[in-house]
Formats: sequence, structure tokens, C-alpha cells
Amino acid sequence: QIGSGDVYMVPNTRAHQVIPSWVAFTPNGVLVGDDARDQDITNPENTVYDMKRFIGRRWSDSVAEEARLHPFRLVDNNGTPAVAPTVAPYDSQLFSPQQIGSFILKELKKSAEDHIGGIVERVVLAVPVDFDDDQIEATKEAAVLAGMKVAHVVTEPTAAAMAYGLHESAKLQEILVYDMGGGTLDVSLLACASGVFSVLAVDGDNYLGGEDVNHVMMAHFAKLMLEKDGYDAYISKQSLQQLRDDMEAAKRELSEAPSTVIRFQSGSYSFISELTREAFEAICEPLFTRLLDPVKSALAKGRRRPQDIDSIVLVGGSTRIPFVREQIQRFFEDRLELYLKVPPEQAVAIGAGIQAAIVGHYWPLPTAAIENWDVIKAMRSGQPLGGDEEDEDEEVPPPA
Repeated sequence: QIGSGDVYMVPNTRAHQVIPSWVAFTPNGVLVGDDARDQDITNPENTVYDMKRFIGRRWSDSVAEEARLHPFRLVDNNGTPAVAPTVAPYDSQLFSPQQIGSFILKELKKSAEDHIGGIVERVVLAVPVDFDDDQIEATKEAAVLAGMKVAHVVTEPTAAAMAYGLHESAKLQEILVYDMGGGTLDVSLLACASGVFSVLAVDGDNYLGGEDVNHVMMAHFAKLMLEKDGYDAYISKQSLQQLRDDMEAAKRELSEAPSTVIRFQSGSYSFISELTREAFEAICEPLFTRLLDPVKSALAKGRRRPQDIDSIVLVGGSTRIPFVREQIQRFFEDRLELYLKVPPEQAVAIGAGIQAAIVGHYWPLPTAAIENWDVIKAMRSGQPLGGDEEDEDEEVPPPA
């Protein structure tokens, strides 16, 4: 209900409140979300995901190297990455990451319109705090291609903090946002008082997300299969995608249970193995030893100590991994309770929804939440924090 102060996550046709950012090209059309992911085994070369890594970037050696880790074709299109489907009628076209993103946003727009029985004309976008201007503009372009005007852009850590109501307090507080999603690990140190957010420091690891965990698990079990049975799991893209899906499922199950059973089947070959949570943590040790590095770095950049932090917000599905939570709590000596009431996959969307209500003058708050974009831009460029310039286009005034 508009004006109630509640955020409602609109479900899709499958009653899912969160959909995967996947797009698939098929002879019968474009599939989005769960429908796209469900057919990835049979159509890996035309099933696209992980576009957040590529949107707004120029083609480079590092982009080319990242592209090789994916089963779909990513090519250099006049200096920018583009998806090149192999299935008719799309095999003669190239699709930018913005266009792929627009397919996902169109799906979300349709779900919202079906739910409210009206037209969605404007959108609030949440972007990583370390996105540069090109990446932000490319994300905005995706929204425009989806038929929406961009009402506001908020950074993901600020949105996550808003999901917990941390913008409502007049007291100055310092917040650490630990965002471990599918692609990257991002750590942000925020200061907030009376609804105004400033970014004190950010750090991260572009190769420490859920997909990186999957890749380490895939390499481990592919080696076991080769040594035990002489089977090469990398022999085909279908086999590789099946292995990835099995690793993803096992990882999720181990966040809830102490053990799981991996049942890999590709063609006539099958492989069954029990995996305990302890073994999973040992397999992922090369990654997990880096979990706290961005936290330490962000604190150092912000000239803060662990005891200076008032709140810790977890964002992203990978923060469900028990070992991740244990490491964070241990680092802060169990002094702070982790904010867990909001599902980590939904925190950014909920915060963006609150910001949208503020922009639309629907939110029953005495003050709006505003980000200090001068501080954010100075932080990105490595300049000293502070300054007198104002960016009125980026700030949102309090509702009347």
C-alpha cells in the first residue's frame, strides 16, 4: 500500500522475489531469469550471465581473459564487449551488456506492472560504489532501453544500509557494508547521520564472489573425476555447465546443512561424492584466506579501527556461507551483531525501493536519504575527501 512505510518485493510468474540476471537466446525468442537458467545445460553458448562484470567497460586484455571463463561468446565490438549469439535468428546480431541488461529490466518492469495494474515509467537504479561514470551511464542506458526514465541512482551499500533503516537515525554512525555477490566482493565504509550518507572508503576483490567459489569447486571435482575415472569434465560446454550448476547447488545446500551429496551426470558418465562443510571450506581455502583483506584495507583507507564501526550490513547471496559470517564476526571480536533480518539477496532492492518512495514523495519519513556524491567522486579519483562543489543533479531533496 502506497504510503504505508512497507516495502513489498513483487514476485514474478513463478512466485520468485529474486530472479537470476540471466538471458538466453533461443530459436523461439529471448528467455529471461529462471527460464533462461533452466535451459543453460542444453544451450550454454547462448545463455548469458555475469554482465555486471562487463557493462560500461572498454575491450581489453583483462576483459578478454574474463570472457574466456564463460561458455557464451563475448567479442570486441569497436572497442566494447558484445555478446555474439550462435542461434538463429540472433546469430547475425551483437548485443551490448546494456541490451542484455534491458531484457532483465523489461522483465522486472512487466512483473511490477502486472502486480500494480498500471504503468511503471521511472526507476531507481542501484550501482556498485566503485562504478565509474561510463559504467553508471551504461546502466542508465539499459533502463532507457527497457522503457523507463531514471529517477535516481543510489550506490548499492547505501541502498543496503537503507534497507535496515540506518538512514532514519539522527546520530552519527559508521557502517561497514560487506557485499559478496556472484561476481565480486565489495566492502564499503559509510558514515551516516540524519539521512545523509558519505562514503569514507571502499575496497574489494573482483575475483572473490560466488562464481569464483564455483570455479574453485569445479576445478577440484574435475580433477577428481579425471584421476578416478579418466573423465574430462571440460570436454564440452554442456558438461562444463552441468558441473557449474552442480557446484552452485552444493554450495547453497552447505549454507543450510553440514553435508551434501554431489551427483554429476553428463551423457553416460556419472559421478557421486559426499561433500561436508569442512571439506568445502578446505577446497575454497585459497579464496577464503582473502575474505578479510578488503575489510582491513577499507578500514586503513578510512583511518578507522574495527572498534570504530557501529554496524555491519551483509549483502549478496554469498554472505550466506557460514564460514564467511564466522570470519567477519571473529574479526570484529563478536562485538557487533550482523544485520541479518533482511535477506542478503534483497537488501539492495529494498533500499532502492525506499529511495524510489522518497523520490516519489510517498515515504513517510521526516527526512530523505541523500548521498554525498562529491565525496564519492573524490574517493573514486583518490582525491582527499571534502570540497565545496555540489552536484545538484545527483542529490534528492527531502520531500515536502
